[in-house]
Amino acid sequence: MNRYWVGGTGNWNDTSHWSASSGGSGGASVPTSNDDVFIDSNSGLSGGTILVPYGDCNNLTCTSGHTYTIKEDDYGELYISGSLELEPGITWSSRLDLFFNGGGTIKTSGVRLGHIYIGIALS
Repeated sequence: MNRYWVGGTGNWNDTSHWSASSGGSGGASVPTSNDDVFIDSNSGLSGGTILVPYGDCNNLTCTSGHTYTIKEDDYGELYISGSLELEPGITWSSRLDLFFNGGGTIKTSGVRLGHIYIGIALS
């Protein structure tokens, strides 16, 4: 399934920030390792922050055209089992651990990442 971030600043595990469609209403389930996540122009993140205590997804694609932050919430972890595509303008917290076990690609667009673990088995 596809999951779209909506509603601006918030916590990754808060269902009010997940929609089944771009710009749709929140209330969809939090993404799992089977879901593709999109942060797009309808996410409401201009200058906002996504806090990640723990997160999962298949592919993560960021194409909002905005400046925003993705950061840990108490030493967060984000697990990606597919591909990662970031956009310029993202500030990625150095304390947010990224576990990448995908057969896909990593496109940072110049975003500086902190701890990256590649090829770690996902539980």
